[in-house]
Amino acid sequence: MKRRFLLLLFAILSLYVKADDEDYASKFIQSYKKEQSGDIPGAISVMTTVYTDCYEKYIRLGELHYRNNDYISALRSFQLALEFKPRSVEAYLLVVQAGARLKDWKLVGDSYDKILDIDPDNKTALYYRGLLHYNTKQYQLSKQKLDHLIELYPLDYDGVILLAWCNYHIGFNTKAKKLFQLALCINSDSKSAREGLKMCGKK
Repeated sequence: MKRRFLLLLFAILSLYVKADDEDYASKFIQSYKKEQSGDIPGAISVMTTVYTDCYEKYIRLGELHYRNNDYISALRSFQLALEFKPRSVEAYLLVVQAGARLKDWKLVGDSYDKILDIDPDNKTALYYRGLLHYNTKQYQLSKQKLDHLIELYPLDYDGVILLAWCNYHIGFNTKAKKLFQLALCINSDSKSAREGLKMCGKK
């Protein structure tokens, strides 16, 4: 008797969970339909009725807020998503996008550092962290990130040309010249590389 009761209870719970899952998925489907029709506020409204707090809910909400140009709400949503999956590189990259829109460069830099803690060879984080250091004239720090990048992607033009300029500003003229020449081998139309070679010739 007890076994039959447990089997019946399990069957009822299975139906309940299945109905819940279908309702949960249907909210996302409704939200996508509203987004496709151009109703972004409506798509956001649907997602706020998803009662389950989870990673995918907040990523979806963040992307919708971002599309709606509400970057503060987008950032908040992406940060909530990270509470569920704190090692999510994709979530940190979305934080970077929202942070850049808000011109919160410290947040952007810190987020790239988090990504590199998780994935030390992440190409995007290596380049843009290096670029942020370069833009604040922290050339040695920039060089560290770009040296790592070029070890992994030796013919990445953006990395090579930025590393060339880093070396130039640090005073490594010979190394800078070689990198500007390499940049021209990758992209023969590079005005930056040609300018760099002229500058090296003046030293």
